Amino acid sequence: MGSQGRASLLGCLVDILPPPVSPVPTPTLHPIREWEGCVTEIRSEEFVADLLDLTAGDAVEAEEAVIAKDELSPEDRSRLAIGSFFWWVVGYEALPGRARKHVSLIVFPDLPPLTEADLDRGRDWADWLFKRWGLE
Repeated sequence: MGSQGRASLLGCLVDILPPPVSPVPTPTLHPIREWEGCVTEIRSEEFVADLLDLTAGDAVEAEEAVIAKDELSPEDRSRLAIGSFFWWVVGYEALPGRARKHVSLIVFPDLPPLTEADLDRGRDWADWLFKRWGLE
């Protein structure tokens, strides 16, 4: 096939190929506050959790929160159990050239809930650390 035949073939392909698609801008999440949480109580419309503030720097800031179940995705609602671990991020979502919007994102990772045996091991470890460091 000569160069004229190739040009003709390419011309036909251009007619049937869809036009190039511009990449869709991906939103970015800019955290303002972040917590790790552990579910301690489940109520009909909400749950209670102990939170550790990850944005507190060197200070250890623990707090308790009551969170509406409506804040969770359907998939994460199925993971809600006493002892379940989750991350909570409050921040803003930005798209290039658009206004920012505030978001609250709660995510339950694929981890099994804590058991009493897990808690006992944690207490034993904490006791060992207290003794080792002479904090009794």
